[in-house]
Amino acid sequence: MNNNFLFTKKLFEEHLNIKNEFKFIESTEQQNTNLFKILDCKKAIDGFLIDKDGSLEPYCIRHQYKVNYKSFTTRFKINGGSFNTEYKKISDAIKNDGLRPTYIIQAYWEDNTSGNLLDYKVIKAKELYKFYEDNLHKCKINKAPDGNEFIIAFWSDLDNVNQTKLFI
Repeated sequence: MNNNFLFTKKLFEEHLNIKNEFKFIESTEQQNTNLFKILDCKKAIDGFLIDKDGSLEPYCIRHQYKVNYKSFTTRFKINGGSFNTEYKKISDAIKNDGLRPTYIIQAYWEDNTSGNLLDYKVIKAKELYKFYEDNLHKCKINKAPDGNEFIIAFWSDLDNVNQTKLFI
């Protein structure tokens, strides 16, 4: 079992479930079926949860390690460009009212083995992507060593947008 799955499960069990916000149901990181591979690769869906209203909802999660950047990071461009990025998959699905993650979860961990959570935030995908669309000039684009590019929305910038609700 990979650490991303274990960390996802830990985040739900120790933080999100306790606050009665979300209940963990399933993760594509845990399941190795064609359906879950398609959901992950084509729709950027990493799993399913039950929200506080009792609705079954898809989510997308990004784990990062060592530094808490206090931001949402979304793959914006892939070096070589042979696959659609999370940004494109979710943005297109929102525009076309298609299947997409309802929630985006960003989690920062001390390292990729200890399971010590530094911080996390959860936001509705539509709100984050509206922020991206309306504030592209404010969003930083980071180029990773592998050539992939990530769009960054800092939590402090999102806090300043009235219609955005960060779940804490």
